[in-house]
Amino acid sequence: MTVYYHHPKRSYRITDVTNVAQEFLPDCHGDVTVIATVIYAVQEITGAGTAGGLATCTPGANADLYNDGVDILQLQIAANGACSVIRTAGADTFNVRLRMEFL
Repeated sequence: MTVYYHHPKRSYRITDVTNVAQEFLPDCHGDVTVIATVIYAVQEITGAGTAGGLATCTPGANADLYNDGVDILQLQIAANGACSVIRTAGADTFNVRLRMEFL
């Protein structure tokens, strides 16, 4: 059996998220190649909405982190493994906190 030590801090704080993707993990050695699991907390800046939970996502896919029927905030993992958050519907701006584990 081999045990690998991984950097303990895979926590990301992304502020002022709009309809422009905010990349927080670029395409590089050590990005997402198989699957990612995130624990997240989301706050609307211009509204009073909040959300939080657990999401999983694979390269080339998206996961909704917030959806109130008007505004949608997504985690997006590109086919190359780069990760970003973006508002895909609505007009609100968001603050996001993520804790991420991935292969």
